[in-house]
Amino acid sequence: APRRELENLDSVMFEHPDDRAAKRAIQNVPGVSGLIGKAVDLHKRHVEINLLGGAFLVTEDSLPQVHEALAEACRALAVPRLPALYLRDGPIGALTYGVDAPYIVLNSASVALLSREELLFVLGHELGHIQADHVKYHTLAGAMAAGTQLGALMVSLAAVVVSAGTLLPLLAAWARSSELTADRAGLLACQNRDAALRALTKLSGFPMSLYGHLHPRHIVAQAEQFAARLDASFLDRAFNAGQLWLTSHPHTVLRAKRLTQWWAAGNAQDLVAMSAVERKRAKALAQADPEQADLLFEILAALSGWAATRWKLRPGDARQNLRAMIFGGQSARSTPLEPLLRVDLVLERKGANQTTYRLVMLINDKGAPTRVTLELPRAAAWDDLPPGFRERFIREGKREAAWTLYSVS
Repeated sequence: APRRELENLDSVMFEHPDDRAAKRAIQNVPGVSGLIGKAVDLHKRHVEINLLGGAFLVTEDSLPQVHEALAEACRALAVPRLPALYLRDGPIGALTYGVDAPYIVLNSASVALLSREELLFVLGHELGHIQADHVKYHTLAGAMAAGTQLGALMVSLAAVVVSAGTLLPLLAAWARSSELTADRAGLLACQNRDAALRALTKLSGFPMSLYGHLHPRHIVAQAEQFAARLDASFLDRAFNAGQLWLTSHPHTVLRAKRLTQWWAAGNAQDLVAMSAVERKRAKALAQADPEQADLLFEILAALSGWAATRWKLRPGDARQNLRAMIFGGQSARSTPLEPLLRVDLVLERKGANQTTYRLVMLINDKGAPTRVTLELPRAAAWDDLPPGFRERFIREGKREAAWTLYSVS
């Protein structure tokens, strides 16, 4: 079935928090913006020459099936212009270069061994890199890692940092977290969790001759086992960190775990199911304060569970109504949530460096206005508060602040 076209989608709406934080760390390195310009100019030329001479350009005429898959992924992710797509010999995988005029390089095994939905995940992943402005940083990382033919760049780098050991680990850590954002884009492109997990399973090395026995639950189970082992052992965490120190991709099973968590939270389904108006509102909130937008999705999940229990609704129905109320500005009148009159988010400063969150609802309980409080399972240090919340506390000078998320007009 055709994917829903996610009008008003913006990359900040699916950006992984680790990606956001790591990118800030890179941007704070003095002189890095100048380095990016030099790296892009030198390294992308090296790659482009290699591609033009040794890869196959996919067009509507040359490979219509692959070209249409790219077009469908672009439509799903609201990408206005199709990037150039090259096909080269190689195992399942792809990469993106180009910055100002990005292009995708797809390995031939991706076309031969992936289903249509799995291919949409891989193409959507690369489009996510483009939409999230990852490509210039990937190019810088590739240029620094290559080193060859880039003596002038390395001289410039020495003037910025004492050694490559300062910036390379930062770039590698960011590159790994950027993959988590791109995986989310891939999931939004294919709009099928199992297809995304099957693609990751095949990428991890599952034998082609046994694809008939492939099931996503196996990589999910392995991801849980891997995470539990790291949680239980400092030594294992140290070994894992050492193995990943300068690598550009996280372990595939970790990618599966993070993607499964995002799906389980309901965020991917929300972005797909939103109306264009709701997505436009979510986009504006995310662009103004991405941390606050992330919190709103957490609140939506908590409220949905509470409302479904209180009024004996299906969780999906409760979430749909609440999404329209919070993001779409719609009234709860004539819906199962009509008794819900008001929802406030209340933050309270506890001590010097901790803030607690709770939701305070006003409901019509058999004709009597009643307050109900729902504690959110999160606490934040001052520096971790969304900027808008910090500004409100500073401006008002109080230990408690409230934001109205919904109110009957």
